[in-house]
Amino acid sequence: MKIIESLPCGVALLSHELISDQRGHLYEAYNEAWFQTHVAPVRFVQENESFSPRSGTIRGLHYQKSPHGQAKLVRCLNGALMSVAVDVRPESAYFGQWFSHNLKAHDNQLVYVPEGFAHGVLTLQDNTVLHFKMSTGFHFASATGLYFADPEVAIDWPMDVADMMVSEKDHTQPRLSQI
Repeated sequence: MKIIESLPCGVALLSHELISDQRGHLYEAYNEAWFQTHVAPVRFVQENESFSPRSGTIRGLHYQKSPHGQAKLVRCLNGALMSVAVDVRPESAYFGQWFSHNLKAHDNQLVYVPEGFAHGVLTLQDNTVLHFKMSTGFHFASATGLYFADPEVAIDWPMDVADMMVSEKDHTQPRLSQI
């Protein structure tokens, strides 16, 4: 792996280093020692995948409150998506700021989202598969979110919010001013 971009807030864009020949390619999908040395001292304990058959599906913005906060390592296995992280740490100089990167299957890129960020994705192609590692398991009482269309955060989504497929839960998440 290598770091493509590391932002001062802690969000990082990573890439796999491919070993290619006439047979195709191979890459190290994850190396805990390298990650902890070069990105963050985080151990991942759970992995999830989600499948969205339709482009324009929003999932998020989700996070867990401390002491069950989660860091995430996100990649796209099929299709394409926009990964968005919003800093929801009230004491942070970046509070309320959002950071995004588009991920595509086979682009060999990953996004690291530190604990204290609400994270979500918007699918940009049909049949998109998202894979992510988490530093803690799901904790129901700590699970919350941020409304994906909060005008105070003003995420620049690439499509009209009214055209997105959104769960009822994500439509009713708190606004930034309620955090």
